[in-house]
Amino acid sequence: MDFDLMMLNKYKLLTPEQASGTRFEIWVEELLKDNGYWYVRRNVEYHQQRYVFRQVDVEYQDLNIFNPLVLLNSLVILELKYSSRGRVNSSLQQEKKKSGQKIGRIDTIVNELEERRRFVGARTAILTTNGSFSDEVHREVQQYRNIELWEKEQLIKLDERRRGLMDYLFPKIHLDGLEDIDLGKYKLGSVREKV
Repeated sequence: MDFDLMMLNKYKLLTPEQASGTRFEIWVEELLKDNGYWYVRRNVEYHQQRYVFRQVDVEYQDLNIFNPLVLLNSLVILELKYSSRGRVNSSLQQEKKKSGQKIGRIDTIVNELEERRRFVGARTAILTTNGSFSDEVHREVQQYRNIELWEKEQLIKLDERRRGLMDYLFPKIHLDGLEDIDLGKYKLGSVREKV
Protein backbone atom coordinates (compact mmCIF):
# COMPACT_ATOMS: atom_id res chain seq x y z
CA MET A 1 0.00 0.00 0.00
CA ASP A 2 1.18 3.52 -0.78
CA PHE A 3 2.84 5.11 2.29
CA ASP A 4 0.86 8.32 1.72
CA LEU A 5 -2.36 6.38 2.30
CA MET A 6 -1.21 4.86 5.59
CA MET A 7 0.73 7.11 7.96
CA LEU A 8 2.91 5.31 10.46
CA ASN A 9 2.43 6.22 14.10
CA LYS A 10 4.68 4.72 16.77
CA TYR A 11 2.31 1.86 17.48
CA LYS A 12 -0.26 1.70 14.69
CA LEU A 13 -1.08 2.64 11.12
CA LEU A 14 -3.62 5.34 10.35
CA THR A 15 -6.20 4.71 7.66
CA PRO A 16 -6.75 7.56 5.19
CA GLU A 17 -9.90 8.59 7.13
CA GLN A 18 -8.00 8.62 10.44
CA ALA A 19 -5.16 10.59 8.85
CA SER A 20 -7.65 13.19 7.57
CA GLY A 21 -9.21 13.47 11.04
CA THR A 22 -5.77 13.83 12.65
CA ARG A 23 -4.79 16.54 10.16
CA PHE A 24 -8.02 18.37 11.00
CA GLU A 25 -7.19 18.15 14.73
CA ILE A 26 -3.70 19.56 14.10
CA TRP A 27 -5.13 22.35 11.95
CA VAL A 28 -7.66 23.35 14.63
CA GLU A 29 -4.97 23.21 17.34
CA GLU A 30 -2.74 25.57 15.32
CA LEU A 31 -5.71 27.79 14.44
CA LEU A 32 -6.57 28.30 18.12
CA LYS A 33 -2.95 28.96 19.07
CA ASP A 34 -2.56 31.50 16.27
CA ASN A 35 -5.71 33.28 17.48
CA GLY A 36 -4.36 33.69 21.02
CA TYR A 37 -6.26 30.92 22.80
CA TRP A 38 -4.53 29.82 26.02
CA TYR A 39 -3.00 26.44 26.82
CA VAL A 40 -4.18 24.69 23.66
CA ARG A 41 -3.58 20.93 23.67
CA ARG A 42 -4.52 18.12 21.32
CA ASN A 43 -5.38 14.46 21.97
CA VAL A 44 -5.70 14.59 25.76
CA GLU A 45 -6.83 11.51 27.72
CA TYR A 46 -8.47 12.07 31.11
CA HIS A 47 -8.12 8.99 33.33
CA GLN A 48 -10.10 8.17 36.49
CA GLN A 49 -8.91 4.58 36.78
CA ARG A 50 -6.94 2.17 34.65
CA TYR A 51 -9.66 1.53 32.05
CA VAL A 52 -11.92 4.46 32.79
CA PHE A 53 -10.96 7.44 30.64
CA ARG A 54 -12.20 9.85 27.98
CA GLN A 55 -10.23 11.29 25.09
CA VAL A 56 -10.50 14.98 24.12
CA ASP A 57 -9.56 15.99 20.57
CA VAL A 58 -8.55 19.60 21.37
CA GLU A 59 -8.85 21.71 24.51
CA TYR A 60 -7.96 25.19 25.68
CA GLN A 61 -8.32 27.35 28.77
CA ASP A 62 -10.75 30.27 28.42
CA LEU A 63 -9.04 32.92 30.50
CA ASN A 64 -11.43 35.73 29.57
CA ILE A 65 -11.32 37.94 32.66
CA PHE A 66 -14.70 39.45 31.77
CA ASN A 67 -16.44 36.08 32.11
CA PRO A 68 -17.17 35.35 35.82
CA LEU A 69 -17.48 31.59 35.11
CA VAL A 70 -13.75 31.51 34.35
CA LEU A 71 -13.04 31.86 38.07
CA LEU A 72 -14.77 28.52 38.63
CA ASN A 73 -13.73 26.59 35.53
CA SER A 74 -11.90 27.68 32.40
CA LEU A 75 -11.60 24.36 30.54
CA VAL A 76 -13.17 24.22 27.06
CA ILE A 77 -13.05 20.99 25.06
CA LEU A 78 -13.58 20.50 21.34
CA GLU A 79 -14.85 17.33 19.70
CA LEU A 80 -13.88 17.40 16.03
CA LYS A 81 -15.85 15.71 13.28
CA TYR A 82 -14.02 15.70 9.96
CA SER A 83 -16.36 15.10 7.05
CA SER A 84 -15.53 14.49 3.42
CA ARG A 85 -19.18 13.67 2.68
CA GLY A 86 -21.06 16.83 3.58
CA ARG A 87 -23.27 17.26 6.64
CA VAL A 88 -22.49 15.53 9.92
CA ASN A 89 -25.45 13.64 11.37
CA SER A 90 -26.38 13.19 15.00
CA SER A 91 -26.05 9.41 15.19
CA LEU A 92 -22.83 7.78 16.26
CA GLN A 93 -20.97 5.65 13.74
CA GLN A 94 -21.98 2.00 14.08
CA GLU A 95 -18.40 0.73 14.03
CA LYS A 96 -17.32 3.20 16.71
CA LYS A 97 -15.52 1.32 19.43
CA LYS A 98 -14.20 2.99 22.56
CA SER A 99 -11.11 0.92 23.22
CA GLY A 100 -10.59 0.60 26.94
CA GLN A 101 -13.34 3.07 27.78
CA LYS A 102 -16.29 1.91 29.85
CA ILE A 103 -19.20 3.99 28.60
CA GLY A 104 -22.92 3.40 29.01
CA ARG A 105 -25.35 3.56 26.10
CA ILE A 106 -24.98 6.82 24.19
CA ASP A 107 -26.92 7.28 20.96
CA THR A 108 -25.85 10.64 19.53
CA ILE A 109 -22.69 12.69 19.13
CA VAL A 110 -24.23 15.45 21.26
CA ASN A 111 -25.02 13.02 24.14
CA GLU A 112 -21.50 11.64 23.84
CA LEU A 113 -20.00 15.12 24.03
CA GLU A 114 -22.09 16.10 27.07
CA GLU A 115 -21.01 12.89 28.85
CA ARG A 116 -17.37 13.65 28.01
CA ARG A 117 -17.72 17.28 29.15
CA ARG A 118 -19.01 16.14 32.54
CA PHE A 119 -16.39 13.39 32.87
CA VAL A 120 -13.43 15.72 32.32
CA GLY A 121 -15.03 18.60 34.22
CA ALA A 122 -15.06 21.07 31.32
CA ARG A 123 -17.15 24.23 31.53
CA THR A 124 -17.96 24.22 27.82
CA ALA A 125 -17.81 21.70 24.98
CA ILE A 126 -17.71 22.68 21.31
CA LEU A 127 -18.74 20.25 18.58
CA THR A 128 -16.68 21.25 15.55
CA THR A 129 -16.72 20.23 11.89
CA ASN A 130 -15.05 21.29 8.65
CA GLY A 131 -18.48 21.14 6.99
CA SER A 132 -21.90 21.58 8.57
CA PHE A 133 -24.13 19.77 11.04
CA SER A 134 -27.58 18.39 10.27
CA ASP A 135 -30.71 20.14 11.53
CA GLU A 136 -31.09 17.31 14.04
CA VAL A 137 -27.72 18.16 15.61
CA HIS A 138 -28.69 21.85 15.78
CA ARG A 139 -31.95 20.97 17.55
CA GLU A 140 -30.27 18.60 19.97
CA VAL A 141 -27.57 21.11 20.97
CA GLN A 142 -30.28 23.57 22.03
CA GLN A 143 -31.10 21.20 24.91
CA TYR A 144 -27.66 21.79 26.45
CA ARG A 145 -26.49 25.18 27.66
CA ASN A 146 -22.83 24.10 27.85
CA ILE A 147 -22.46 22.84 24.27
CA GLU A 148 -21.78 25.00 21.21
CA LEU A 149 -21.42 24.24 17.52
CA TRP A 150 -18.61 25.46 15.28
CA GLU A 151 -19.09 24.81 11.60
CA LYS A 152 -16.99 25.66 8.56
CA GLU A 153 -18.08 29.33 8.58
CA GLN A 154 -16.81 29.90 12.15
CA LEU A 155 -13.52 28.18 11.34
CA ILE A 156 -13.05 30.31 8.22
CA LYS A 157 -13.63 33.48 10.28
CA LEU A 158 -10.96 32.38 12.78
CA ASP A 159 -8.67 31.49 9.88
CA GLU A 160 -9.15 34.93 8.29
CA ARG A 161 -8.44 36.60 11.64
CA ARG A 162 -5.01 34.99 11.83
CA ARG A 163 -4.03 36.03 8.29
CA GLY A 164 -2.12 39.19 7.43
CA LEU A 165 1.52 40.11 6.95
CA MET A 166 2.66 37.12 9.01
CA ASP A 167 0.66 34.81 6.73
CA TYR A 168 2.43 36.33 3.75
CA LEU A 169 5.85 35.79 5.37
CA PHE A 170 5.08 32.43 6.97
CA PRO A 171 2.16 30.89 5.06
CA LYS A 172 -0.25 28.77 7.06
CA ILE A 173 -2.22 25.84 5.77
CA HIS A 174 -5.86 26.79 5.34
CA LEU A 175 -8.96 24.63 5.78
CA ASP A 176 -9.04 23.62 2.12
CA GLY A 177 -5.43 22.39 2.25
CA LEU A 178 -5.49 19.89 5.11
CA GLU A 179 -3.81 17.20 3.00
CA ASP A 180 -0.67 19.40 2.99
CA ILE A 181 -0.16 18.83 6.73
CA ASP A 182 2.81 16.50 7.18
CA LEU A 183 1.85 14.18 10.06
CA GLY A 184 5.50 13.21 10.48
CA LYS A 185 6.24 16.67 11.91
CA TYR A 186 3.77 16.32 14.79
CA LYS A 187 3.54 14.27 17.96
CA LEU A 188 0.60 11.96 17.37
CA GLY A 189 0.53 10.34 20.83
CA SER A 190 -1.80 11.41 23.60
CA VAL A 191 -1.29 13.53 26.71
CA ARG A 192 -2.55 11.85 29.89
CA GLU A 193 -4.27 13.63 32.77
CA LYS A 194 -5.75 12.30 36.01
CA VAL A 195 -9.30 13.39 36.88
